Amino acid sequence: MGDENKYLQRAIIGVVVVVLLIVVYGIYINAASRTHVAKMENAQYVSLAVAKVQYRELHAALCDLNLDVKSKWMVDIQAQLEGTIKGIYVKQGDKVKAGQLLLMVENPDLPAQIAQADGLIAQAQANLVSSKKTLDRLHKLVDIDGISQQQYDEAVASYDTAVGNLESTKAQKEALLVSQGKSAVRAPQDADVLRVYRQQGDYIHAGDAAILLGDLSQLYFRTVLLDSDLKQIMPLDGEFELQIDIYSLEYKTFPVDLKTHSLEHKISLKAVEIEPELKISSKYRYVNWLVQNDMGLLEPTTYSGARIVAQKTHRVLSIPCQAVSGNTEPHVWVVDADNVLQSRAIKTGISDDQYIEVREGLAENEAVVISDQRGLSAGTRVRETHE
Repeated sequence: MGDENKYLQRAIIGVVVVVLLIVVYGIYINAASRTHVAKMENAQYVSLAVAKVQYRELHAALCDLNLDVKSKWMVDIQAQLEGTIKGIYVKQGDKVKAGQLLLMVENPDLPAQIAQADGLIAQAQANLVSSKKTLDRLHKLVDIDGISQQQYDEAVASYDTAVGNLESTKAQKEALLVSQGKSAVRAPQDADVLRVYRQQGDYIHAGDAAILLGDLSQLYFRTVLLDSDLKQIMPLDGEFELQIDIYSLEYKTFPVDLKTHSLEHKISLKAVEIEPELKISSKYRYVNWLVQNDMGLLEPTTYSGARIVAQKTHRVLSIPCQAVSGNTEPHVWVVDADNVLQSRAIKTGISDDQYIEVREGLAENEAVVISDQRGLSAGTRVRETHE
């Protein structure tokens, strides 16, 4: 009897252990299945950065322009006299006033030549006095037939020659004095000193360039624009700002201290001429721009990657620029209410360097993909991440 009870107890314990193992295995299988299902569900989603379609205030802009900026007035100042440069009184980057002394040229031969001309004038004056006296004496004799008419005519010719010689020597001295006056070279108008080609002590010939002057207070350039791009920044009688990479401003023909003349000073633009006129239908238009360069930030050269920004803002429905693919047929990837990805064609409008207007194809608060769009396909389930 006792042995039977022992066997029964062992059987019961064995059954309990088996049941417990089955329960534990079931729990494990259930947990594993849930994990597998979660992994399977997660595998069906792609995490993408999205942004909302919203109304924003945009400044219309023309971007990535290459500009050939020119000065309205620029001239090489030339020496008017051959000689040695005695002094240069300006340096590159200076602003000069009309009539300001720029340099002096010294010709050591001029003083001697002027002194020689003075001697020739004195000799010519003496010859003239002598010829006049002779003429006066012979004039009295010819009246009483004391000399022949031929002798008198020769005396008149001699006098006329003496008058001519005196006038010639005086003219020679005047020319020398004019040359001496050209030793001082002055600015023809208010200007900026762009380059100084020479230095004190150099020998220079008349006509050689010594200094380059230009008026940098107002510069100009010309753009060729699609009519559609031009319409984005209308009206053209408004205010515009020229934006240029700061590194382009640091390397200049003459340096400007950007700590003093910082980019906080706006470079103002004005459209001064459009060809052909807006009333004439054309795919392309030339626009001449005037740059107000009072701070001296710009100079006549070529600038790359420039932007022309309209100062008037427009409140428009917009999305980040990186959401748009395609230039001629723009489209975006949209995440719908069911978190499913779809491609949608849109029509765009004005843009700045961050956002672009959406005129057709999207509604406010829709979500568009702004992360890398390579490999995306319609119907993909999306898990949104917002930036």
